[in-house]
Amino acid sequence: MRTAESRVERTSEGIGRGLTIRQIVRQAGVTSATVHHYIALGLLPTPERPHRRMAFYDPSCVERIAQIKALQKRFLPLSVIKKLLHNGGATRLREADARLLEEMDLVDVPETREEVLRRYPLGEQTFDQLVKQGLVSAAAMLSADEVAIVAAVHAMREAGLDERMGFSAEQLGFYRRILDELIDAEFATFNEKVLGRVAPEEEVRLATASIGASTNLMTALHRRIVRERLAAILGAGSGSSRGQTHGPSRTRKRT
Repeated sequence: MRTAESRVERTSEGIGRGLTIRQIVRQAGVTSATVHHYIALGLLPTPERPHRRMAFYDPSCVERIAQIKALQKRFLPLSVIKKLLHNGGATRLREADARLLEEMDLVDVPETREEVLRRYPLGEQTFDQLVKQGLVSAAAMLSADEVAIVAAVHAMREAGLDERMGFSAEQLGFYRRILDELIDAEFATFNEKVLGRVAPEEEVRLATASIGASTNLMTALHRRIVRERLAAILGAGSGSSRGQTHGPSRTRKRT
């Protein structure tokens, strides 16, 4: 016995009126509850209902849901996503992202993995661990950033921070996990303050400036926090605090 849903699906395919909820769910990779939620918020068009138990959805809903999911990866609230979709901002945003990535690629000077490992002989096993931890890619060509990462790990090992001291490339994965969370927060803040308020060209300029400034900020802040920790350790050990004045105390003479 065929269900009403299956009859609707066969009918929609036959007359081309649209897609059923089952087809939308299958093609877009979301739940029916998500589809109904997006419709209620105005993110998707209302389906055509020739019958109380029949609903035909515009095929463009599949692509629209894909756009919503892509924008959600930028930590945008649905209210902002709705505005971007309605005024064409989603397309402009994607174009701005492509231009930003293109600008970053222009200043990149990739090198072959073979050349990098010849200059910084970590060994294939250690390199594979860096790949596994997400610090570098497994590609044949490495970006300038990846070369710098390999150089940094090599410097650590040359200084003696290697397996003999209990250090391994696998343990460096915490850097990736922490920075992923940090960059997620940066994206969320930038999107909230900038997106939709300026032209795409200005978004690219601001994003480029933000990347450079935040990188310098993290480097300086890392050193500052390390110095603070060392000072606190020394202060705790000596029973004094950093910046405390050591000298003869002055007492006010009473008359």
